Amino acid sequence: MSRTNYIRQSKGYNIGIEYFFNYNSSYIKQIQVTTTKDNEASNAIKIEFNEEVKDLKPGNFNITNALIREVKHDDKTYTLYLDHFKSIGDVEVKLESIKRKDYKFILSGNNTFKFKTEIKEPKAEVKVLGDGKIEVKTDDKDLEYNFNNNDW
Repeated sequence: MSRTNYIRQSKGYNIGIEYFFNYNSSYIKQIQVTTTKDNEASNAIKIEFNEEVKDLKPGNFNITNALIREVKHDDKTYTLYLDHFKSIGDVEVKLESIKRKDYKFILSGNNTFKFKTEIKEPKAEVKVLGDGKIEVKTDDKDLEYNFNNNDW
């Protein structure tokens, strides 16, 4: 294998600088990718590699019609938890590509998955306790309330 050194010269008023670029042939690993819909989580895609790839973030995965909320890594698999789907109802989410320096990911099989999304109505119960006092109960621990301090 032959290597070529490239020389670039830059000159200013009193400065002459020579740059030597030695282009090493970097080895690009080819990784086989198999994608499946995760059976344990309702809005997740499981991605399995033929060898371990560390430190992939949500930005390394290119998908359409949804956003990646969280990525979990376990040995040779990554699980993408999806959120903010493009529409309500049946949504087709496609894994377009995976990007990482010094890696080439070869997607095999079907990379399009259907998800059924729906809007959940909060189940809140309001109980009047007396003048200007109420009690709000709900099953959802993430539900937020905003009460004005003005008169009703």
